[in-house]
Amino acid sequence: MTTSILRFDGPSQQSRIQLVPLLKEFPHVLFHECAPSQYEVTAADEASLRALASKPGWSLTGSH
Repeated sequence: MTTSILRFDGPSQQSRIQLVPLLKEFPHVLFHECAPSQYEVTAADEASLRALASKPGWSLTGSH
């Protein structure tokens, strides 16, 4: 499993709205809200995390 921090780069009040399509597209990724525009994400492979980071408005800030 690979864990990273996914950040929404827009207004924080929009992050949950923008998260909904990601939840549907990536049902195999675990999302845990850390802050209004920041989520800890865990996936079985790094490719899924990179795919998340490629979505408009989102970026990864680190992994562990």
